Amino acid sequence: MVNVFATSPDPVESARALDDRRLNKMIVESAQILSTSLHLNGLGTPELYRIAYAAHPVVKWASRDPRHYAWLFRHFTALLDERRFRTAKADHGCRRVLPALLAQVATTQPPETFVNCTPYKDQPDVHLAYRMTLAAKWAKDTRPPTWLKRGPPEFGRAAIAPAQAPSPHSAAVRPGRPRRTGSR
Repeated sequence: MVNVFATSPDPVESARALDDRRLNKMIVESAQILSTSLHLNGLGTPELYRIAYAAHPVVKWASRDPRHYAWLFRHFTALLDERRFRTAKADHGCRRVLPALLAQVATTQPPETFVNCTPYKDQPDVHLAYRMTLAAKWAKDTRPPTWLKRGPPEFGRAAIAPAQAPSPHSAAVRPGRPRRTGSR
């Protein structure tokens, strides 16, 4: 199942809010959603991912309006940038589709609406619904979520046990794992 955790109208802020595990997962899902959007609109190219989750509401949302696609593209690039910041890894496999996805960004206007694919459908503020969803997921995670080089977003701090919450100033917080040193 795919989703876009639009915790803020700002795609960069939404990317920074994600924990390390979901950050990587959302890079792949965003590339799949954007690729599928282009295929569904007759703009697919061989270098894109194949159609995936075409009937999912978030894919339909991204496909329906150039503003939605553009927001998700900015979110995708913010996710890639955030991963580079946190891990210092230069590339992610999904970066290969970036030029084909960028070629179809037709606007800088923000979306007027976001799709609510959360358990909190009755919440009128979609961004709050996504924040609530992430906080609930973090509270239920069997392994505490981590944010390399960043602490959890303010809205998520209460969902994480105080002893597990990383400091916003810590270089890396991975409970139960030694920190890597040196190069690979």
